[in-house]
Amino acid sequence: MLGYFYSWANTDLDVVMTPVPSPHVIANQLQAQWGRAPTVTEVAAVHQMLTSRRAESATTTVAKYCFIYELGKSAKGQKPT
Repeated sequence: MLGYFYSWANTDLDVVMTPVPSPHVIANQLQAQWGRAPTVTEVAAVHQMLTSRRAESATTTVAKYCFIYELGKSAKGQKPT
C-alpha cells in the first residue's frame, strides 16, 4: 500500500529535480517554436512560470512525504506527531 503513496509523491519530484533553463536557453527554444525572436517579457514570463512550478512542486512533495511518514507511523500503531 505504501508503494502507491510513494509513486504518488514522486510525481512532483520529477519537476523538482529538473533544473529551470536559463533565459538564454528559453529564448532560443521559443524562437525555434515560434519562428520569431521572443520579447524580454515573454522570456521572463516563461522563466517565472517554470520557477514557480518548481517551487510549488517542492512544497507539494514535502507535504506528500510528511503524509506518508505519518501514515507509516499510524500503520505501526505509533502516535502521530
